[in-house]
Amino acid sequence: MIPTIDPVGPGPNGQEDSTRATGTDGPGKKMHKRHAKRLATQAVLALARRRVNVLWALLRGGRCHELTPPGAHAA
Repeated sequence: MIPTIDPVGPGPNGQEDSTRATGTDGPGKKMHKRHAKRLATQAVLALARRRVNVLWALLRGGRCHELTPPGAHAA
């Protein structure tokens, strides 16, 4: 039988580390998740902004959406 080391114990300063002792996520991990969610939201907003810009350019120019780019027929 292989002996295992118990990860719960005093931290480097001799006090119990609350995140290791309880097994819950610490405030750093919660902040990381919140930051990742914020980045995903910002990415979606950036894509939406680009799509609105393209649609506005089409409406302003009086054009319709085409599957092939306008310069592709000349090539």
